[in-house]
Amino acid sequence: MVGREEIQLTSEMAEDVLYAGDAPINEASMYELLSAPALAICFRILDTERNFVELIRKILYEEIPPLDESKPISDQPPQKTAFDLYKSYSLTKEEILETRREERDKRKEKIC
Repeated sequence: MVGREEIQLTSEMAEDVLYAGDAPINEASMYELLSAPALAICFRILDTERNFVELIRKILYEEIPPLDESKPISDQPPQKTAFDLYKSYSLTKEEILETRREERDKRKEKIC
């Protein structure tokens, strides 16, 4: 990692991010990207023969951490890809809609 910075995405920037990635462009994704600052991370790959996008996709979607025979199973990382592990931290569509409804209700209370 070369650098990182928190940035507030615009609608156009968020669409570019989603278009360039594997995530479908949908209302919930756009809401989450625009609702708070995003962490932008800059990587530098030293092996110019490697394709960065292929490498990241392999790390996220294919690689499963190997079991360490010297540790008990309870101390082992889950046998999931990074994507499957971290998507469990994301809010569900229902949770996002509930949060938005609560925010809308708070705004209405302030107006009244």
